[in-house]
Amino acid sequence: MKDVLGIKLYTYDEVAEMLGVHPTSITRYTKEGRINATTIGKTKYIPEQEIKNFVLGKGNQAESKQEQA
Repeated sequence: MKDVLGIKLYTYDEVAEMLGVHPTSITRYTKEGRINATTIGKTKYIPEQEIKNFVLGKGNQAESKQEQA
């Protein structure tokens, strides 16, 4: 876990372990837009709020806004 400006960021491996899935699944979720990730240097991170949204079934906020339109 990395803390940047008070935002907790997790690697794909850390998120996979939290959710009990393979890291490849996390990569797929980000490519599908179900979880947003950010890159710092050469490493991709997922903000804590994105993990919470995913677990609570909220998914990508932009995606749900498009569905409502």
